Amino acid sequence: MASKGFGEVREVGIARVDISCLAFIERRQIDRRIVDYLKEIFRATKCGLGNEKDSRYDTKNYVPVFIQSSSELKRVLNASKKTQKDLNVEGGPPCFLKTAPGQKLLCLDGRHRIQAADEFLSPGNRWWIVRLLLKSENGTLCQLPLVYILITVGRWPSTSN
Repeated sequence: MASKGFGEVREVGIARVDISCLAFIERRQIDRRIVDYLKEIFRATKCGLGNEKDSRYDTKNYVPVFIQSSSELKRVLNASKKTQKDLNVEGGPPCFLKTAPGQKLLCLDGRHRIQAADEFLSPGNRWWIVRLLLKSENGTLCQLPLVYILITVGRWPSTSN
């Protein structure tokens, strides 16, 4: 899979990660109705049983993770004993990445999904597939395309003056 451009950010691959190493920018409160609804979907799709219906393998359910720098990516790869090529394997399950002790991966989207997974999945099976996006070395989060941030976080600027 080739890297895809996202302005100041590029996709470097996909991987499975333990959901405990994910952190979210968004601070809105968890809506229990959404979490419970997602858990029902997980139950119906047999999420966590490793079958072809497991909703974690559906690309539309991948959670975008923003890697702050190439050195952060190297720390994750080193902790996992993986290379960047391992992130781009097609046709098989994504590799499993570990984070360095105390390291969290920053997500802008998927908070309810990950909360539902944390409550639904059995211990030892609490992982999710993430899409790894690497910021340019001189980029900042503010340089992400504004529309992408607004759509992902679900907040639109007020139109009133």
